[in-house]
Amino acid sequence: MASILAPDELGPTVCVGEILVEIVATTVGDGFRDAQPLIGPFASGAPAIFISQCGRLGGRAAMVGAVGDDDFGRVNTDRLKRDGVDVSAISIDPEYPTGSAFVRYRKDGSRDFVYNIAKSAAARFGWTRHVSDLINRSGHLHVMGSALSMPSARDVIDKAVDVIKSRGGTLSVDPNIRKELRLDEDTERRFAKLVAAADLLLPSGEELERAAGVEGEDNAVRRLLELGVKEIVLKRGAAGATYFNGQGERIDIPAFAVEEIDPTGAGDCFGGAYLTCRRLGMPAQDALTYAAAAGARNVTVRGPMEGAGTREELDAFISATERRSLMQIHLSELAALRIAGRPRGITSVCSAHPVVLRAALRHGRQHASTVLIEATCNQVNHRGGYTGMTPKDFAALVEKLAKEEGCPGHLVVLGGDHLGPNPWRDRPAEEAMAEAEKMVAAYVEAGFRKIHLDASMGCLGEPQALDDETTAHRAARLAAVAEASARRNGGAMPVYILGTEVPPPGGADHALTAIEPTAASAARQTIDVHRQVFEKAGLQEAFARAIGLVVQPGVEFGNHNVILYDRSKIETLQQVLTDEPQFVFEAHSTDYQGTRSLGALVEDGFPILKVGPELTFVLREALYGLDLIASDLVPGYGERPLHAAMEALMSAHPDNWNRHYHGTEGEKRWLRHYSLSDRIRYYWTSPDAQSAVERLYDALRGRLVPVPLFWQHMPAAQQFAEAPLDPEEVLIWRVTRSLADYHAACGAG
Repeated sequence: MASILAPDELGPTVCVGEILVEIVATTVGDGFRDAQPLIGPFASGAPAIFISQCGRLGGRAAMVGAVGDDDFGRVNTDRLKRDGVDVSAISIDPEYPTGSAFVRYRKDGSRDFVYNIAKSAAARFGWTRHVSDLINRSGHLHVMGSALSMPSARDVIDKAVDVIKSRGGTLSVDPNIRKELRLDEDTERRFAKLVAAADLLLPSGEELERAAGVEGEDNAVRRLLELGVKEIVLKRGAAGATYFNGQGERIDIPAFAVEEIDPTGAGDCFGGAYLTCRRLGMPAQDALTYAAAAGARNVTVRGPMEGAGTREELDAFISATERRSLMQIHLSELAALRIAGRPRGITSVCSAHPVVLRAALRHGRQHASTVLIEATCNQVNHRGGYTGMTPKDFAALVEKLAKEEGCPGHLVVLGGDHLGPNPWRDRPAEEAMAEAEKMVAAYVEAGFRKIHLDASMGCLGEPQALDDETTAHRAARLAAVAEASARRNGGAMPVYILGTEVPPPGGADHALTAIEPTAASAARQTIDVHRQVFEKAGLQEAFARAIGLVVQPGVEFGNHNVILYDRSKIETLQQVLTDEPQFVFEAHSTDYQGTRSLGALVEDGFPILKVGPELTFVLREALYGLDLIASDLVPGYGERPLHAAMEALMSAHPDNWNRHYHGTEGEKRWLRHYSLSDRIRYYWTSPDAQSAVERLYDALRGRLVPVPLFWQHMPAAQQFAEAPLDPEEVLIWRVTRSLADYHAACGAG
């Protein structure tokens, strides 16, 4: 795509606006009421950050603004000169100090600022001879919305637009105005005029709708292109960015996965890099890649423009960081990665067993990969669930295990699965929904940020499966609770999974021959109905964060067998993702599929792979193998006492399996222990089971197990032979082998 921006040869990009120093508190907390250790001063101001990145990338760049005749002013002018920026039109004010901003981060990542702009040199400049000389030889003007708050900047911008446009130059606008900020009528008029004249618009999030004057992303993009904007690049932060143009072309790119140190200036560096690359003749796709790299690189160091990169530095960053981004994937990146032809997946670990969780967290730490851990509504809820844990309890368990395993917190994502009235569906709908609302609020308050809304099952007196309209209204009601809870408690807003056409939790209870994938028409209807209902409920922002749709890809396992994925059956279903680029598919019951089928699922648009029973199945397999080894090795241990304890426990308390296992007494006996649905997993938390496992641990801990015993009972685990044994390490190893298959299938192996 050829650039619509004036080429760099026509003259420099000029930016008009505030120039500041930034001074940052090194402690996290609220505001500046207590004495704080500080670092800085850093050169800053959104226009200055933007133009610094332009200069560092090799574009011709210049700045219009003002600083005081002081060291803070020289920090800025020296930095801009060093970055290749023409500073001839920056005024030096002898009477007023350089503008400043003191910044302190809160625990949730938000910031407190103390500014001095209005009574500083930053707001005191005008149309001087130096400014006139610069504008008359410039090829492009970039305007930050924040500059419109300064009368001096408004006057310069008005003249500069006319002069630069008259000589064939172009204009870009970064709205940089929060929708909550009320501008006076004159400033609103100027802002609207600038937007309409812009060749390139660089909004972030809600600024898109503010610039267009209409609600809804699609409506806003359409409106802006109708006004004459030629290119729009919507900055989505950790979710990447999206490019639109008047020819109907769209490009979605993912963000680079980095550890964030200081987010200030990321959007400005992104914009400066994109603009410069386009003015230097780079295609939009490549310019977007450099822009994403510039924004990501800048957040990895302290200071608002300290991470701004040269072409060589960004090339090195892209080369190194793409490899890391294969391993640490943000949920919001999955759709963009698929669209970009680089599909990656995330394993969703659906288990509350501490050993399974420990294995997942250790594996994540070893591979620097995202660890998505999900709890279900029956398993964990505000009343305890069958595990006895509330969402807060579950989150605390994961946090404790993560610390013990050295897994960084930024790798861990908590999700809530099938959140809806399901646990209370034997009650009237309103009563069940009231419980569901309390549960969803508890999940979000506890830090769960991936929320699967599932209100599809009928309550007392209702059909077993509800229609899409009723389901969507109940999902919207729960989303409203989640949104309010997230805002009340701070932190990131939730991302949502929609759709309910899923296999029975834990697998089917009969032998299977075939499973048909979801019809494309059904998937489209689910999205359309939810979109309409959410919009009517004023939940457009929540729907914009709906990243996934649960559909049936044609995979399943029962008690006896597994139906493997057949990608030839989902061609029409895949078209839904082409038409709805916001979404990916979430695949449930992917247990026992193997790496080949799992990899095909990821490639075909199912990057969220949920696994649970397989992990507890192999955990049980390892426990029973060790039970056999201890029986043969340890005098007095007995004949498979763990197996006997679990048989007694399940026979005495059949509620978790008797509706699922059928046949003769002998058949039901072996199913209790070895069924692929692994309903034995419900019993490991009982005191009797825990006592039996501890007895096994005590029997084998520190013992030297001969190689032949491993060959007999756990052939693949012989590396643990002839060394003091830690039984839990054997269990973690066995679970990790299954996780490794998923890791490889997700494109990170």
